[in-house]
Amino acid sequence: MTYKTPIAKFFPLILIFTSFVFLISLFSVSANETQEDVHLYFSGRSENLSVGERFTVKVLISAPRAVNVFDAAIEYSSGTLELYAFETKNSIIQLWKDGPAIPEGNVFLVTGGNISGWSGKGGELITLHFRVKALGPAYTKFKKGNVYYSDGLGTKARVVSEQFNYLIKSGAGSSSPGGEKGFDRNEILAPKIAALDVIENKSEGSRLVVWAFDNEISSLKKTEARFFSLFSWSEWIPAASPMKIPDNAWGVEVRATSLTGDVSGKIAYTIPPIINTAAIYALVLAGLALIIKFALRFFRRS
Repeated sequence: MTYKTPIAKFFPLILIFTSFVFLISLFSVSANETQEDVHLYFSGRSENLSVGERFTVKVLISAPRAVNVFDAAIEYSSGTLELYAFETKNSIIQLWKDGPAIPEGNVFLVTGGNISGWSGKGGELITLHFRVKALGPAYTKFKKGNVYYSDGLGTKARVVSEQFNYLIKSGAGSSSPGGEKGFDRNEILAPKIAALDVIENKSEGSRLVVWAFDNEISSLKKTEARFFSLFSWSEWIPAASPMKIPDNAWGVEVRATSLTGDVSGKIAYTIPPIINTAAIYALVLAGLALIIKFALRFFRRS
């Protein structure tokens, strides 16, 4: 007769209970990780779209913890959809890097930050304005979606994103230039530089040119700058605000070009640092010369 110890007797039950607890804990960890995910997604009309019709799509984010840096690349089906404008009025992004702008290809970049950090559901990154070009498969998706927590450490969040598909029906659609909202196409597509200023970057001892657009809806394709030094202007180069000004530059011109070729520009003139330095030395030397002159007169009279 074999005698079973209490542990051996209840071992099957202990094994079942331990496995159950492990599965529950594993599920809990998985659920918590899911709750911590940052979600990138699209919202807008996706069905019964006709060729020629214009519509808007919001690019949204949900983050359970505060995030402050966004680096996304949105791919769209350029064979069936034309991106002709974008809207940043309600964006949670406060500082933009290198854009936004209508791309040459079919990848739209959304890169920037929020100073104080943002958390919540349904935060808007940007609104995209599309026109249906042709029948066929149509979509928008995140080719890249990097988001970073506002923790001072640059911690990268785990991001979940989704593809958004559009159903295009046969037949011509609305020819209204502004689509659902009825915007005037000229107002949408003409980029306007509202302000252009030159500021001092004291930490680096340099000058920066900064500018801002006053369009709530824009079809900006590219921004360029050139600098005036001596007696001529330099060639146009790609530009993003803020931008460092060469030390020998007397002036800077920034121009913005839209999808249709509309151009807006502003010029600001400034004094190169070397001139400021030379002027200071000239004043110092002039002061010393006056002191020496009065000193010589005083000694001669004595």
